[in-house]
Amino acid sequence: MQSRPGSHLLSPPTSAPDRPGLSSSQGSSGRQAAFAGPAAAPLAASHALFRQGGHAYLLPASSVLGVVGAEHLRPLPAPVPGWAGTLAVRRRDADGAEAAVPALAAAALLGHGGPPGAVLLLRTTAGPLGLAVERVDRVHALPAPPVPLGGAAGLLGAVAAADEVWLLLDVAHLGELRRAAIGAEAGGTPAPRAVAWTAAPTAGPPPAAVADAAPRAGEPVLVLAERAAFDPAASLAVPLALVRGVSRVPTLRPGPPGAAGVVGYGAWGERVLPAVLPRALGLSAPGPAAAYAVLVALDQVPGAPARSQGLALLVAGVRGIQRLERSRPAAPAASPYVAALGETRGRRRADSIGVGAVSATATAEGAAASVAVLSAAALAAAVG
Repeated sequence: MQSRPGSHLLSPPTSAPDRPGLSSSQGSSGRQAAFAGPAAAPLAASHALFRQGGHAYLLPASSVLGVVGAEHLRPLPAPVPGWAGTLAVRRRDADGAEAAVPALAAAALLGHGGPPGAVLLLRTTAGPLGLAVERVDRVHALPAPPVPLGGAAGLLGAVAAADEVWLLLDVAHLGELRRAAIGAEAGGTPAPRAVAWTAAPTAGPPPAAVADAAPRAGEPVLVLAERAAFDPAASLAVPLALVRGVSRVPTLRPGPPGAAGVVGYGAWGERVLPAVLPRALGLSAPGPAAAYAVLVALDQVPGAPARSQGLALLVAGVRGIQRLERSRPAAPAASPYVAALGETRGRRRADSIGVGAVSATATAEGAAASVAVLSAAALAAAVG
């Protein structure tokens, strides 16, 4: 990478850059799953908020060294994916020479947003990093502690604020992106490398140690309008013990590139949950568009890092509550997200929901119906 005499690409720095001014203004039987989990780890009281495409992201204010205008970006000699350019800053050593701080493009990393209007200069364990963003809002004292959130690497949590969702990014992840973005030429000279947000948790079957036990005959399940992709005669179902409600789908906000089934994040009161589309996981056959969200609670594993307290399963409709008459473990070839196959019969009239698009071939009350009961453990593994 070419740079003017007296400057070089920091990798890593030997001293911190000058600090520009930062403007601010003030389930199954016995399962204990619920929308309540371990308290989030202590976080900085104030957070810097920036926006991409109108959507809000947070970073701890303690990690922000300053904010400069995008006009201070120096373009690379040739475009490199993920990069916005470099920033020239003065060292605090004796000679006060300039150093080139790498600047990554939030629009490229997050997948949305327009041209940068400002650059956040961040402190990471890998060294100073510029993050070119569409717009910096201000420093906020959060209205509530962030709730843990999964669905993408580098996503720590979220806050529901008025009609918005603020997503909290992990500075440590940005530090890893900085390391990945700087390579070396044959002679050892630092050179920019293409960088992306990195892979999200791999969707797939959960470890055997945390896999769900097959639901037993007699347990109630919530039967969905969606049909299983591997068997269109079987409706998808969720163990009733995990269901916390059914609602219309609210406005969903995009997040960093993440798990295949996660199509956004929504707020249900103070809860922020990843929204999962069964069709995107290969779970459901083609059908009407999703209009409802089934709120599913996820178990918290003792000793494990905090994760999403639940997820919102996006569906076209809900047929109602039924009881399993027969249940057998599902073959892995069916779907890694299915805990059991079985049959249900009848519907408790008092519990009938029947919202949304219900298949015209829905089984009449009193007749047996095939169901594929989803695995909460596998869904939890999918969203991370």
